[in-house]
Amino acid sequence: MSEKYFAARIGLDWADVKHDYCLRDEFSQKIEYGVFKHSPASINKWALELKDRFNNQPVAICLELKSGPIVSCLLKHDFISLFFCCSPSFG
Repeated sequence: MSEKYFAARIGLDWADVKHDYCLRDEFSQKIEYGVFKHSPASINKWALELKDRFNNQPVAICLELKSGPIVSCLLKHDFISLFFCCSPSFG
């Protein structure tokens, strides 16, 4: 089974005020870091910027939550694939 192609792979840290992320551009192999506010408008703006930047190609986002406002906002974008991780200390 071959691995699915993603134009970018993103690790997203959830918080109630802001979200920190680490993004790896698969074309350039560059890694960058950023922050955006925790609000539906800011989350949607960030997602649309990803869509434009990566020409609507698939983007993978890994986050620690399986539900909540960030998940709801990101699920509205069909180019985004969400992956959920959980630290063993969280059960």
